[in-house]
Amino acid sequence: MELYRIERTDIMGFRISEVFFTDLDKARAEYATLLMQYRGREELVKRGDGEHLSKPIVRSESLREKIIKEHMIEVWYKCSYEYDEWDTTVEHLSMEKINVA
Repeated sequence: MELYRIERTDIMGFRISEVFFTDLDKARAEYATLLMQYRGREELVKRGDGEHLSKPIVRSESLREKIIKEHMIEVWYKCSYEYDEWDTTVEHLSMEKINVA
């Protein structure tokens, strides 16, 4: 049996969220939905404002063979609540095939 996991992680690799699917088409549709949500977010870094990536959303090539798709997304986050200070960080979105025995 095969499962498909869509995972969002922060720049340090800590999991933000994950969801599992048994159908590849449903997993691809959910991945596309999440990517579109990122594109519509107010926190998405504008082109030229980024510090980490060449553009706000970058498709990655993973060395892990089970990764089907992977993107890196640079977003703004509030880094100080005492002052109005903001910085950028990179979140990772990936879709992975998992074999379950």
